[in-house]
Amino acid sequence: GTRALIAGSARLNGGRSIPESHMILQPMHLVSVAKQKMSEFSPSISESTLTSAIFHPSVVIFDKDGTLVCFHTMWSSWCEDLARRMSAETSKDMASDIYDLMGYDYKTKKVGMGILAEKTHPYIKEKVVEMLVKQGFHEWEAKNVIEKTWKDTPENMQIKMTGNLRDLFSRLKKKDIKIAICTSDSREGTEEFLETLQLQEFVDIVVCGDDKVSKCKPDPHNAIYICK
Repeated sequence: GTRALIAGSARLNGGRSIPESHMILQPMHLVSVAKQKMSEFSPSISESTLTSAIFHPSVVIFDKDGTLVCFHTMWSSWCEDLARRMSAETSKDMASDIYDLMGYDYKTKKVGMGILAEKTHPYIKEKVVEMLVKQGFHEWEAKNVIEKTWKDTPENMQIKMTGNLRDLFSRLKKKDIKIAICTSDSREGTEEFLETLQLQEFVDIVVCGDDKVSKCKPDPHNAIYICK
């Protein structure tokens, strides 16, 4: 390992070879020199030498979907299931209407920018009612369709983590850093997510899209509320 590092540092040092005596007598010094040279090309290596005292937050606030877990994996099936239930309830093919409203691409199985990615569930339900009314449903009929077909969470929740969340949260806790989750998702869905991944013990506070104290992103209210 040290010889490989020495060879690499020699290349960074203009091709000049490193004396064998340095290789034997001063290995730690050579490692330091090599890191110094490599840091010129790698910001990550450069930052690895910084002391933790430079930045020690009291709390880290995480979004959920798209930050802790893959958004597409979790919500693609939800879109398709909602469209299927609504089609069955209305005796009308609602798939394309639902997909367009949500910003879901059925072919790629991905959710783009749109209300599903950006808004809360109560807001989305209102927009679905508006869509149905425009199609000729009475408002009470539209609300009844939502009441019978809406589910806050995917029926078979598929979770693809963006990293080792237990390890990440454990490391933050060891540094006495509090953990918060601020999400547009419902409280029911968020609590199911935390329970499924067994992360409840690490999280100090959760603010969800359907909480009474919550305000829609990008309003900073929820982040400020957490910090207070």
